Amino acid sequence: GCPEDDFDKDSVPDAVDACPKEPGEPSAEKDKNGCPVFIRRLEGSTEIEILKQVQFATGAAKILSNSFKILDEVVKLMTINKDIALVAIEGHTDNKGKDKDNEKLSDDRANSVRQYIVDKGIHPDRLTAKGFGPYKPIADNKTADGRQKNRRVEFHIRDKAATGQPEGTGGTDTPAPT
Repeated sequence: GCPEDDFDKDSVPDAVDACPKEPGEPSAEKDKNGCPVFIRRLEGSTEIEILKQVQFATGAAKILSNSFKILDEVVKLMTINKDIALVAIEGHTDNKGKDKDNEKLSDDRANSVRQYIVDKGIHPDRLTAKGFGPYKPIADNKTADGRQKNRRVEFHIRDKAATGQPEGTGGTDTPAPT
């Protein structure tokens, strides 16, 4: 008779939700049931992993519409998980072009993503944005595939609010007394 717990409010009860703290979609695959499609938050990790790259107009900070669903999943995650107090959005580029231009482009893109998330209802104080240009590659810039991997946006959890409750029990927006 009692309703089943559903922490992330995605209509998949926690008892069968493979990702109970990440709003997702029902799935016939047990290990994906209730999980987001485009992002993943690994237990104990401070990164919100993006499974599909955020796309921008070439040489610009305009987010392409095919990336909205990716960013909307980040918004849902932050909306449900009030304990995520601060997320750093990092923009990165490959090494083609002038370093100074890439630094500006990566910074503009990170700020564009931040603004999108703010416009969707996440408080601006919960987000920072910074571009790193070509200075933090994750792949070899000598290949097209490597350069593609280096053009990316990353999300890092920098601070978690004290909720006064064990992780995963819901919490509140009010920090626990110290």
